[in-house]
Amino acid sequence: MPDLILECCLLQAAFHNAACILANPPYIKSVKRNNTPHKHMKIKSINQDIDIAGTSLQGYFTATYNEVVAKFGKPARGYDKTTVEWFIKFEDGTVATIYDWKSESPMHYPDEPYEWHIGGFKSKAKEYIQALMAE
Repeated sequence: MPDLILECCLLQAAFHNAACILANPPYIKSVKRNNTPHKHMKIKSINQDIDIAGTSLQGYFTATYNEVVAKFGKPARGYDKTTVEWFIKFEDGTVATIYDWKSESPMHYPDEPYEWHIGGFKSKAKEYIQALMAE
């Protein structure tokens, strides 16, 4: 009889834990996000025919100039307050920009870590670029 009581208690605990997990959608969303990270993260184009008007700062990442060039190729020329920029469009339509901002060009110190700016229309741009640079 004590084994039966213990079994019932274990089943109740398991059911309670499952019910808590199912009743907590943010937990489920984070599991889904972690299980299928950035499945639409394939790059469609870089520095070609990409409308970046209206993009804004979404975040940062640290890498050397040479690391960014190895990942995305040579940059476009800088404009206004930048010296180098990359314009990236992903297959899902996400647009991201990578750029220096109001600083001496990282090209002068290609092997020194630099804090790059990530621009875009949505925070997904930051997620995609950070994930690609972490690969």
